[in-house]
Amino acid sequence: MAVRVELWEGGTLVDGVEQWWDAVEAALDSADGEYALLESIDPYGAVTITRQRLPDLARECRQLPLVSSSQIRPALLKIAELAEHAVATPDAELRFNGD
Repeated sequence: MAVRVELWEGGTLVDGVEQWWDAVEAALDSADGEYALLESIDPYGAVTITRQRLPDLARECRQLPLVSSSQIRPALLKIAELAEHAVATPDAELRFNGD
């Protein structure tokens, strides 16, 4: 299933990325380490990561590509970029929307 990751600022969608989440789940299943935020994403639901957790999400997204296929690397790095942007913008939030 595809998951849309959307960066919202002041109620306006400003950026995002879409990724088939089954590839991310396969990478998570084979990876060592803790990826609690990435594992919390439901490809059938909606999740908003709190501002306080966005740096952790960015870290997870930057670490997972080191052990995963090149197929998901660009999307994970984009999610990390979106998370870091949201931290730097007071009225921003990062939303994950599954199918």
